[in-house]
Amino acid sequence: MKTIAFLTEKGGAGKTTQSYNFAEYLAFNKFNVLLIDMDQQKSLTSDLYGIETTDGTSVNFFRNTPVITHKINEYLDFIPSSLAMDLVETELMPRELRAMTLGFWFQDHANELKDYDYIIFDCHPDFKTVNQNVAAFCDIIISPLEPSQFGIAAKHKIEARFSWLQEQIVNPATRKTLITSKLLFINNLVDIRNLDSKMLMENSKNDPSIIASLPKKQLFAQSIRQAYPVIKMSENTSLANTHDKFFKQFFEAYEHIKNAIDN
Repeated sequence: MKTIAFLTEKGGAGKTTQSYNFAEYLAFNKFNVLLIDMDQQKSLTSDLYGIETTDGTSVNFFRNTPVITHKINEYLDFIPSSLAMDLVETELMPRELRAMTLGFWFQDHANELKDYDYIIFDCHPDFKTVNQNVAAFCDIIISPLEPSQFGIAAKHKIEARFSWLQEQIVNPATRKTLITSKLLFINNLVDIRNLDSKMLMENSKNDPSIIASLPKKQLFAQSIRQAYPVIKMSENTSLANTHDKFFKQFFEAYEHIKNAIDN
């Protein structure tokens, strides 16, 4: 089982779009996937999967109570988020090892999760305590970068935040970090006609932490507006013929991401 977080500090970089489409892509390829909404904005929960509930949400990870999984299809399960996620930050503050709370829950429930090949978290755009928990727990953190003057700055910022977290959570006996997560990046919303995109791609050439680049394409936006994942669009003959170059880029990029996670 691999655990993956799509995490950024800034909104608008395509975090939810990519976590949704990547989870659907894996499920389409018959991997058992658990997708978890950790964002109090609930875009995945309400807008994409049409779930409205306050029972068994991802808030319960931090309250040591059961969560409820919702069956999306044969290979994809989903745990919704809640507006109450806002309260978790305050609830965690008095606790020691508060950034390990999520990991403790998953340790306690490991047997219930053993059949999943991938667990994917879609996070709120920040690096507060909830996201520190996700970053501390996951095998891989994927942070989408947008092609703007803020894109490279955002990369440096989250790298610094992650390094700080590694320094905070250490084995007191060895003074070595307990964080084994790997921080990786994807270039997102790339338009090669755009100067900012060209600069982003140029800065990526010799950076092994940047594992894929995804084009700016209306089909990604459509996938969110219509709850219609890109992988299912690829089965539409008309769309496949019209956007064959995009689908080739899509498959190549997602295979690069999957390989980076698996290896």
